[in-house]
Amino acid sequence: MKQMDGLAGVNRTGARCVSTEMSRGARSLVVTGAAIRLLGGCHQPAQPIAIEPAPERVIADARPALEIVPTQTPEQALVQATDLRSPTHVITAVATPRQQPATGMATDGWHWDSPAPQGNDLAGIWGNGDTLYAVGSAGTVLHSSDRGHSWQLTYVDHDLDLIAVWGSSPTDIYIGGKRGAASLEGVLLHSTDRGVTWQRRDTTEQIAGIWGRSADDVYVVGSAGLIEHSIDRGASWQPQSSTTTDNLIAIAGDGTALVVVGQGLRGELLRRGRDDARWKAAKRPVDENWQAVCVDRRGGVVAAGLTGIARSTDRGQSWTVQHPSKHSLFGVWCGVPGEAVAVGEHGTILRTHDGGRNWLPATTDAPIGTDLAEIWGATDGRLIAVGKSGTILRSLDRGRSWQSLRSSAPYLLAIWGSSPQDLYAVGWNGALLHGTGDEHWTTLSLGTDAQLVSVWGSGPDDVYVVSWFGEIFHSTDRGRTWAHDKVDGTLAQVWGTNRDDVYLIGASGRMMHSADRGKSWQQVTTGTDDHLDAIWGDGAGEIDVVGSSGVILQSRDRGKHWQRHQLWPPKDGVTGRELLSVIGNAAGERFAVGYCDGCLVYSRDRGVTWEIRATNATGALRGLYLDGDQVVALGDDGALLRLNEPRTAWDVMATPTGTGLTATFGNPRERYAVGYAGTILHRRRH
Repeated sequence: MKQMDGLAGVNRTGARCVSTEMSRGARSLVVTGAAIRLLGGCHQPAQPIAIEPAPERVIADARPALEIVPTQTPEQALVQATDLRSPTHVITAVATPRQQPATGMATDGWHWDSPAPQGNDLAGIWGNGDTLYAVGSAGTVLHSSDRGHSWQLTYVDHDLDLIAVWGSSPTDIYIGGKRGAASLEGVLLHSTDRGVTWQRRDTTEQIAGIWGRSADDVYVVGSAGLIEHSIDRGASWQPQSSTTTDNLIAIAGDGTALVVVGQGLRGELLRRGRDDARWKAAKRPVDENWQAVCVDRRGGVVAAGLTGIARSTDRGQSWTVQHPSKHSLFGVWCGVPGEAVAVGEHGTILRTHDGGRNWLPATTDAPIGTDLAEIWGATDGRLIAVGKSGTILRSLDRGRSWQSLRSSAPYLLAIWGSSPQDLYAVGWNGALLHGTGDEHWTTLSLGTDAQLVSVWGSGPDDVYVVSWFGEIFHSTDRGRTWAHDKVDGTLAQVWGTNRDDVYLIGASGRMMHSADRGKSWQQVTTGTDDHLDAIWGDGAGEIDVVGSSGVILQSRDRGKHWQRHQLWPPKDGVTGRELLSVIGNAAGERFAVGYCDGCLVYSRDRGVTWEIRATNATGALRGLYLDGDQVVALGDDGALLRLNEPRTAWDVMATPTGTGLTATFGNPRERYAVGYAGTILHRRRH
């Protein structure tokens, strides 16, 4: 689906930043763009660093002891990083401002473990022979050189939403999109070396469609009626009047005419013949928000939209409605004359081989409900469709049947492990994954399709998994077999201090405790009927539990007695604010986050008093972990925030995803995070 203003879609927010990375081993600087991000994870100087010439903008998000010496920035500049206490130690590199975006740098060490190759939404696909490019949210660019059998992941700029891709050849590629969800502005990337480097052009309007007849005849379309044309291989672009200010979504054509489709109150259908002096609006067959268009070699045109399909047999001069669809359609491909395949919402795939008289559904092994955003096809009938959560489908029989080219998993809600080589992740539809490190995850079955909400263990031979519906699964043989039990009510988390001290919490203030290794469960009186979401303890007798309406329960005597705090007064039993995670440290600090406009709930006195502080998160924060003396929160839109001293300053840690993160597990050297659409991220410090 084209993620333009006014359309739903998963978007990434955040300011644009291009990266500088200082490599400890190579002693070099990689500098791209006019802004520099100083990353502490790769090179950690103990004293100030001077960088000259200085960029226009510097974002220091890791080391405060970095000094920038302002100097003039020419088109190509020598960048020097000098140890001010040891001037003989100079690191140098050549910088070319505003030319090549960073490729896969600004992710603070996080990379995709699952699904393979990645799980961000994909919005565009284009190919030529063996070469394929797919683009999507969080600056995702995928490249395949073997017809889609394998894919390589490259990050151009994780703050971008990339929507469209087209090339005149495998060495001449254009990518268009927008500069984050908070921006109405666009971006156009161009590579002439198979994606090794990219020239970046920022645009006033978002870029939604790209098409050309050759390297010297390329068009882009976008928001507010944008149409631009280049006849010099992308060196310059000339605007063309489209006679509309509505969003234009897609463009296609042949040697005779071009057709553009778009949104608006009635939808836009524009046409321009090769000899026409201007663009002309075609007579609309129906009011429609058009999403895609394709042209076959005889001038047959198919347009797909939110409610159906229209066809033209005269290169877009006149149109007829062919097929109303109960699901929105976002992409369409034209093959031989009379042949077309359309893709869209909830995995819809429709195909015709008779000029549109009949549109038939295709069979697919894609997960039910997966939106498909775009489709591309080769002359031999090989088709590729891409969509939500990194979905990639392939057909080898002109769209009759489809197979998935990437691993898939439902939303993951929790992760725990006895070590980084013995990990369990759980989630929707009974999902239970076991990881052994090095990106290897296997699917286990508990014989249920219930939502698995939590996993915890005291060791590799003592692991619990619980479901929302009160089911308890317990393994004492490293996950080979699982005993099944059930309690009344719903459950949200399992946690303990050892195998003889295990707690369950859930809805209506429910808390249960086992002191006999899960053989029996005793009810614990909590004095609240609020939903309980998360539990944490210091191992020395203190236990903290948080939940709906900002309820905080505390016990100082291993759960015998509980004290209740209420941060927000309930309104008819519901406030819409809920705490989802809690954690503490040995210094007596306690931290909680959740559904509260991105807030942090903080105590400096072991929970005697609490205060509510703001963060720079725009969505819910769902998990917490300690990283030395720092606290890290994770949540919606791939947010990862690090709280530094004095507990008021938050740094944004970059991740390679715009997908929500729900939980984390690990240690200072190695950490995993899980989230929506089967997301598993991994970071290893060396």
